[in-house]
Amino acid sequence: MKKRTATAATILAALGFILCAALILAPSCSKKGDGKKVIGVSLLKENDDFYKTLKKGLQETGEKMGYEMVILSADTDEDKQDKNMDAILLKNPSAVVLCPVNSRGVHTIIKKATAQNVPVFTADIAAERGEVVAHIASDNYMGGQLAAERMAKLIGKGGLVTIIYQPGTESVAARVKGFVDKGSELGLTFIKDTDGNIMQYDG
Repeated sequence: MKKRTATAATILAALGFILCAALILAPSCSKKGDGKKVIGVSLLKENDDFYKTLKKGLQETGEKMGYEMVILSADTDEDKQDKNMDAILLKNPSAVVLCPVNSRGVHTIIKKATAQNVPVFTADIAAERGEVVAHIASDNYMGGQLAAERMAKLIGKGGLVTIIYQPGTESVAARVKGFVDKGSELGLTFIKDTDGNIMQYDG
């Protein structure tokens, strides 16, 4: 968890540049009555340390730069993320930051923003399609490899492993691939993967 929290801090540092870019890319966006411009954010979820850190840092960084931060959570629900975007666009944002629930399907959500000339940035999880100004993320493949190395030390060669995960997101797919590739190299034995959505597993 310390590594994921540290990763969130790294992403936040990069997102600071995103907030600066929003000022340049969307100078004509309307301001609220108090003169503040709005940045909208739709997180994948907010019930783990990584996203708690990301949310807190975005709130603090945005406010320091004079933005009103509208930060919502999709709670790993693609339909809810679509509604997040609708709610954010009602605020006439200068930019939107998305942590997509579904890398493949998020382009339909992104189109809503680009149709209103609102720049979209993605964080942690990439969008496979859609007009995105920039993507900020950690090396998830390497993270999976490091996890496999740790697992191999704990259970040894030949140890049985199953992976419980949430499919449909690019970052998860990269971590799983990194884990399987390195784990296979180190002699771990994999049994059938488990779909975290079916298991209702909060990973």
